Amino acid sequence: SGTTGKPKGVILSHENILESSKNINKFIKNTSKDIEVLPSPFSHSFGLARLRCNFLAGASVALANGFLFPGRIYQQLHATSATAISFVPAGAAVLLKFGENKLVQFKNQLKYIEMGSAPMHIMHKKKLMELLPNTKICMHYGSTEASRSCFIDFHKDKDYLESVGKITPGVYLKIKNENGEECKINETGEIFIKGKSVSKKYITSKIPIKNGWLSTGDIGYKNEKDYIFLKGRRNDLINIGGRKVSPLEVENMINLIPSISECACVGISDPNNVSGNTIKVLLVLKKSKGSMYNKISNIDLTAYLRENLEAYKIPSEFEWVDKIPKNSLGKIQRNILIKKLFK
Repeated sequence: SGTTGKPKGVILSHENILESSKNINKFIKNTSKDIEVLPSPFSHSFGLARLRCNFLAGASVALANGFLFPGRIYQQLHATSATAISFVPAGAAVLLKFGENKLVQFKNQLKYIEMGSAPMHIMHKKKLMELLPNTKICMHYGSTEASRSCFIDFHKDKDYLESVGKITPGVYLKIKNENGEECKINETGEIFIKGKSVSKKYITSKIPIKNGWLSTGDIGYKNEKDYIFLKGRRNDLINIGGRKVSPLEVENMINLIPSISECACVGISDPNNVSGNTIKVLLVLKKSKGSMYNKISNIDLTAYLRENLEAYKIPSEFEWVDKIPKNSLGKIQRNILIKKLFK
């Protein structure tokens, strides 16, 4: 999707596609008796993969044209007696916003949900769990190059909802430091992935995939129970006086504030010329029943963050905006954001 630069053409072999589908079905445990409502477009790898997974299992698919009319999604779930639905987190947000009371009606009908392709607010995760206590709610971490490399089951893994879960069966994952050495438990480094489901090369990029190991560009760590946690993209890291800060870490903390709908952090030049760079955060105010929440002062925001983050991770600038630029999958387009800030 090119969130941090120019999009790279990914070559996927028939083996990649088949093995990925097998791995996904092994985790979800869907069968030929399932009927899945599929609103995601087939022009994106997630939507196309869900189609393939259902065909491989001999299951049925009910096509839906996106989330522009969420009421139609609920109508389709009812009319087809669907046992499953798949969507990106933005789709979950739409269903919760425009029909939370309707979604709960399917708590005994929906066997599973699969989501992925973008981060999801933890409050939305908890709300889905509350509304659908009997549904296997799955969310994956992966890329076009390495589809569904990790999976999390919200109910089963309820104590680790901020992770992306554990490594998918059939996939190998390593986390390496800047010296190329494998990281220790809870040590942060870059994520590398290998397996039959992983692409062997790109068509429009010279970035090598060495010995089958894909350099994901994602930064994260593994805890003592083998859960994988993401810290952000390598190219997104902000250098504060030699210390690397993940914008995702700061954003996740700010997004816990009830009056804030979403935010995005970027690195800017330190006006005091002390640390080289500092952090600027763009904030979007949440709406509630047609009215807006009150904006939080910069002083209160800073005080809140000081209680939860190290001092060097505290943003020095705050700006309220109407929206954050995102692509069609709901991913923040930081490259566009930076261009707008420094044009």
